[in-house]
Amino acid sequence: PIDEARHAAHRASRRTLDDVRRYNDVSRRVAERFGAACNDLYAAVEARGAAELLGEDGAHFTDEGYAFLAERVVGAVE
Repeated sequence: PIDEARHAAHRASRRTLDDVRRYNDVSRRVAERFGAACNDLYAAVEARGAAELLGEDGAHFTDEGYAFLAERVVGAVE
């Protein structure tokens, strides 16, 4: 996810939350089409609390956020 207010304040890029959602929807459909597993990190971050895990620019993660993502990826791979 992106915190659009923080992201706009830092002018990190032109990416929007809608862009991220569309990208995730397409990747989910491609994974389903080919029978690939999907590790939905977007949903995991939303459930855990994006506001706490996203850094100052609203697009990149804090150290805690990256650790959370790493745990989710390792769990999916295992």
